[in-house]
Amino acid sequence: MKTKKSLLFLAGTLGFAIVLAVAAFLLVRGIIRLNSTESDLTTRKAELDGFYANNPFPSPGNVQRENENGKALLGWFRALVGLAREGQVQPAERSPSNFMSLLGDRRTQLSQMAASNNVALAREFVFGFDRYFAAGSTLPAPEDVPRLTLQLLMIDKLCTVLFEERVSEVLGIEREEFESTAAGGSSKRRVLGRPAMQGAGVANAGLIVKDSLLGKMHFVVDLRVREKALFGVLNRLARHDLFVVVTGVGIDKDASDVKPVVKRRRDGDAAPTAEGAKTNDVPAHAERIIAGLEVERPMKVTLDVDVYRFPEGE
Repeated sequence: MKTKKSLLFLAGTLGFAIVLAVAAFLLVRGIIRLNSTESDLTTRKAELDGFYANNPFPSPGNVQRENENGKALLGWFRALVGLAREGQVQPAERSPSNFMSLLGDRRTQLSQMAASNNVALAREFVFGFDRYFAAGSTLPAPEDVPRLTLQLLMIDKLCTVLFEERVSEVLGIEREEFESTAAGGSSKRRVLGRPAMQGAGVANAGLIVKDSLLGKMHFVVDLRVREKALFGVLNRLARHDLFVVVTGVGIDKDASDVKPVVKRRRDGDAAPTAEGAKTNDVPAHAERIIAGLEVERPMKVTLDVDVYRFPEGE
């Protein structure tokens, strides 16, 4: 009995010793790992403190490289602006009376060009400068003349495209009336999504203010045009020497593209002639065409156009 108790005590002691040894091993391994982690942390912290303590900037090599990059970017920018600036109109200095003479001459020339290309214009069409042809109108202010001249030259080029593409009719042209006497006025065309054409909101139209990259003027053109001519106008504006952006195209068809069918009599039916004889009533070739380019009717189109200008010099 005593021997059995001794064996049990020995087995228990051995098991406890094994557990204690395993615990000691795990504890020692944990302490070693902790010390290693603490050492790594100390090393990394020292490296970080060294980075913060250093003063690497400015590096002469980096400064030189950045200066070279800046010069290259500036050169590319100037080349891009130069390309965009090509073809833009440059008005000469002129007095208000000289502007009115130019306006009258361009109106006459554009009206003659429209007539020679069979483009209809409304009677007394004044190409957006209604206020200067109205009864009792006065000369523009001298400070407004440069931008008025710009608008006139831009409208001249836009109308040249319309006439050469042979649109059916030009119904109207609106420009931004930035003149001081128009300040506080209301827009004749204030449609959702379309900018106003009069009032304080357009006082800076076309101006290239200090440190600005560009200026722009907005125009609205109403016309009647067939599909082929409309595509011609849009393509011409896209590749025009002026920097032109068409910001909106509104199309309104007020008539069907398909003509009513001319009914012919059934075979065997006959229509009496003047002499009393009977003959089959067959529609002519033109009457049998009910769709296509030959019978297309002009549609009403509204074009919103921005013309951009870019500063001269550096």
